[in-house]
Amino acid sequence: TLDGAQVLGVTNDNHLHVWDIQSRREITNTALGFSDPLAPTVISDDGQFIAIADRSEHVRIFSGNDGQFLRNIETVATQIHFLPASQYLATTQHNGRIDFWDVVTGDRISLIETIDTDFRAISKDGNYITTSSDARTINVHNVRSGELIFENLRAHIGETTAITFHEGIMASGGADGTVKLWDLTTGEQDNLWSAHSIAVRGLAFAPTQSLIATVSNEQVNVYNYQQTSQTTQWFTFDLSIINLNGVFFSHDNNLLIVHADDTVHIWSMIDGSKVIEIQWLDGKSILTRNGEALVAVSPTGSIYKLALGTVEE
Repeated sequence: TLDGAQVLGVTNDNHLHVWDIQSRREITNTALGFSDPLAPTVISDDGQFIAIADRSEHVRIFSGNDGQFLRNIETVATQIHFLPASQYLATTQHNGRIDFWDVVTGDRISLIETIDTDFRAISKDGNYITTSSDARTINVHNVRSGELIFENLRAHIGETTAITFHEGIMASGGADGTVKLWDLTTGEQDNLWSAHSIAVRGLAFAPTQSLIATVSNEQVNVYNYQQTSQTTQWFTFDLSIINLNGVFFSHDNNLLIVHADDTVHIWSMIDGSKVIEIQWLDGKSILTRNGEALVAVSPTGSIYKLALGTVEE
């Protein structure tokens, strides 16, 4: 959960596990009575809901508190995503159609009819999603209305490899190493610069400052951007990675955290110094809502919480 209090997970035997991080105890271990999912299991940001797409044209919704079955949503889904900090679920089909559901009521709230087959990114406020049919252009949709707002935005030479949002701005990174900022009210490009000599793998905005981090397999760059002026490079950090698991700013903008391969790198945004580097684990990690900790579960089942340069197991 994004408050960092609990870790929820569904294991390969389709059991729901809930662990309390403070006491390091397992709270729940519930058999979901389900096998052979069609799409990966997803959990809402607050940990209240779990969604699993099965092969009988249903998405099953379970309680994240006790694992109890809540309801079926009748739809075929090849991908499922919870919208950030909400009770709304997006389901996609092979033909590109995207439906949005209220998992509390089971009602469809909107749908997007598109031929796009690539579901790219969701804004943090849950208002926008991006899709693509060829990985070279970006389509931006309004979640509530299903309206296509901007169509075929030509972002980069070659593929668009990273997308993120922040307060009315969309940032995209490309295989050509460039980064673009887009105004979501007009669809116009506000800024463009060459960030890397190779493909951009990840992007992250600072919560309350005009900072954006760009990550390639060889380097991390931090820029101070202004939509109507020159972008200024603040820091550059050398890095050699294969898999990027996550890039985050802390809630106070003072730390930049990059989780890549089996290592967590943390730099100070005050003076650019390396705060700590920890051999951790490969796999997905999440930043808690307050931005003060990074939480992950290892392949062996150990729960890790990384807070200000310390690691607990």
